[in-house]
Amino acid sequence: EMTYEEIQAATEEAHKAGKHVAAHAHATVTIKDCLRAGVNTIEHGRYLDEEAASLMARAGAFLVPTLSIARSIAYRGEQWNTPPDAVEYARRALKAAEAGVRLAREAGVRIAVGTDPPRLDTVPMECEALVEAGLTPMEAIVGATLRGAEIVGREQDFGTVQAGRRADLAAYAANPLDDIRVLAQVEFVMKDGMTVKAPVDRGEHVTGGAARRGRAH
Repeated sequence: EMTYEEIQAATEEAHKAGKHVAAHAHATVTIKDCLRAGVNTIEHGRYLDEEAASLMARAGAFLVPTLSIARSIAYRGEQWNTPPDAVEYARRALKAAEAGVRLAREAGVRIAVGTDPPRLDTVPMECEALVEAGLTPMEAIVGATLRGAEIVGREQDFGTVQAGRRADLAAYAANPLDDIRVLAQVEFVMKDGMTVKAPVDRGEHVTGGAARRGRAH
């Protein structure tokens, strides 16, 4: 819907203001136009090809594929009374998007986890979809943590568990590296060093020992 010149002008002005640019782009030609114009993240990017993946890697741009929305419509659309043609389109688009994720991974593109309302898709659902598309569980988890922090330029504050980072933590009873679906069964959550969800008899101990004033030590 926008020409290359329009994309370039908008991107240049945003960068002058110190802002990153995210582009909602599905079509192959549009993805390439955005990357050549200096866009920082491609949202969706369903129909990227090898050239687009290579451009993305060289530019240091991020891919936020939002697979779970297409997956939800493809596999749950009928029970939501979604029109049959929309369900069929979602199934075709999902296959293309999964292939694009694999191309991006092979090219060394940084892939981040993002969701797309209003279908109530969640970060754990997106991580599961990315693993099914070819990422390892650890790559999906990094996509949901560090990559997001890098996109907004806050990797020195959060996104990894390190001394000095914000103590934003989630814990599970099982290892998500063995089964990524474990991410949907969070048992403990800490935000800025404060426990906001914890199993009975364990929350107070963890809060006292893990952080002070919202920073990890």
